[in-house]
Amino acid sequence: MISSVKYLLKANLAFLTLAVPLVFDITPAQASSTCKDVYLQVINGTGKQIKVIDLDYYDPSDEKWRSEPVPNEEIDNGKTWQETRNLEKVNKMSVKIRVEYRVAKSNGKWGKVVKQEFPAQVCSHKTQYIMTVNKTRP
Repeated sequence: MISSVKYLLKANLAFLTLAVPLVFDITPAQASSTCKDVYLQVINGTGKQIKVIDLDYYDPSDEKWRSEPVPNEEIDNGKTWQETRNLEKVNKMSVKIRVEYRVAKSNGKWGKVVKQEFPAQVCSHKTQYIMTVNKTRP
C-alpha cells in the first residue's frame, strides 16, 4: 500500500512539473527574475544637444533604483540613443525608467544633471521602453 502511494505521488509530481509550464505558457527562461532583451530608446526632445550619463530602473520588490550604466553618449536634438539590455530582478513587475542626462549650454559646457522619470509598464521578455526627454533643467 505504501509503495503504491509513493508511486502515485511521484507520478503526480512528474506530471505537474511538465504541465504547469504548459498551462501558464512559460518557459524556464521566463521564470527567471531577469527581464531579458529589453529595448531602451531615448529620444532627445530638449531642443539642444544632450549627454546621456545613466539609466536607472525602479525595482518595486526592493523599493530601490537600480543603475544600468551607459557610456556617456552625446545625442543631438531630435536624434535617438538605443540599446537592448537585461534588467535584473524585475521580470513580470511594473517597472519605471529614469534617464539621467546633461544639456549642452551655449558656452560649450554641460549643465547640471537632469533626471526624467517615465511611467511604469510590466517588464517582460523584449519589452520596449521608448522615452522622449524634454526637460532642460534639473
